[in-house]
Amino acid sequence: MMDEGSFNAQQNGGGKQAQRARRVLNCGPCRKNKLKCDRKRPCSSCQLRSTPSSSL
Repeated sequence: MMDEGSFNAQQNGGGKQAQRARRVLNCGPCRKNKLKCDRKRPCSSCQLRSTPSSSL
């Protein structure tokens, strides 16, 4: 008899469980320009560059 975890692992084609998609935390301009985002609205990087910060 299989438990649910081993059944899901077999369906995925391997021994690993399926991973959830990561939630986006950084604002759009920081993600696009690969800058460090402090996740505030507006973030410090966007304030320094006078960039309108998009929602998190």
